[in-house]
Amino acid sequence: MTDLTNIPHELRIEIFENISDRQDALNFRSLDKTNQTLITDTVFARHHLLPKQHYILKVLIETYKGCARTGSGLVLLEGGLTHKLTKQLFHDAMAENPPFEAGKRLIEAFEALHDMKMRDRTPKQFTNLTTHRMTRFLTEVKELPFYGKFYRQRTDIYNAPRIGPFEPVYHKKCRDDVVAVLQSLQDYVEPRMERFRDTTLFAAGVVAVFSAVSSCLQKRCYFIPAAGSAVAFKMDNWIHHGRAEVMKWFRLMKVICMMVEDRASQKHVPQPAATVTHVEVLSESYASNTWHRRESPC
Repeated sequence: MTDLTNIPHELRIEIFENISDRQDALNFRSLDKTNQTLITDTVFARHHLLPKQHYILKVLIETYKGCARTGSGLVLLEGGLTHKLTKQLFHDAMAENPPFEAGKRLIEAFEALHDMKMRDRTPKQFTNLTTHRMTRFLTEVKELPFYGKFYRQRTDIYNAPRIGPFEPVYHKKCRDDVVAVLQSLQDYVEPRMERFRDTTLFAAGVVAVFSAVSSCLQKRCYFIPAAGSAVAFKMDNWIHHGRAEVMKWFRLMKVICMMVEDRASQKHVPQPAATVTHVEVLSESYASNTWHRRESPC
């Protein structure tokens, strides 16, 4: 076995720079204290995504639905990017064995929204309007009757037996769980309103996340039990699909706030956009591109 203590520092750096796999690079970096000292975050970031960046990219891709009009794609679209460029950024980052630069470009596109202007309204107007709608939507959900094949209204218990390969499912206080999950999202956003409501990245994130949550519940969990009856909430779909999807959008909101807070802590001096609809890219990676916002179907 090779004694690492005999490897010169220059050779260690050269070995690291030639490791293409991120996990292998992390393993090499942690081999000994010398490597950990030599391969700083700055050195590592020249070739691979740092742990926080890696997590952010994972959530952005996880919440991209293949269309720029939904999920994390909608954040860029609301922020002012074109439909075409948004899809291209995600396509490059989601390719098989993509270069780390593709993921980095996608993250930088989100970070750049911090200092951009929105086309139709100010970020504050967007945020106020969306949170008002979310409050109204949450009130509506609380008042809906809950139904389900294995849900009992009287006890508020969901109790599904084992069916074939599927494990039994048992949940108590189901209505409380639905309200608590939605309320926790709203409670997370509201305290950050005053600090970030004038930031395009935050405003676009709020619009995209609340739009996705509303769409998810209406498509998956709302239904009409019988002809002529009122809309009800289907607990089966919440248990098996809806809850996990809402929590996924919650993670996106947290990632958006993480990027906003990081950007604010850097004391970055905003560069004014040329016009409301014409935004020059801040990152050097995009220096040759100009972003225009246009309407285009998915």
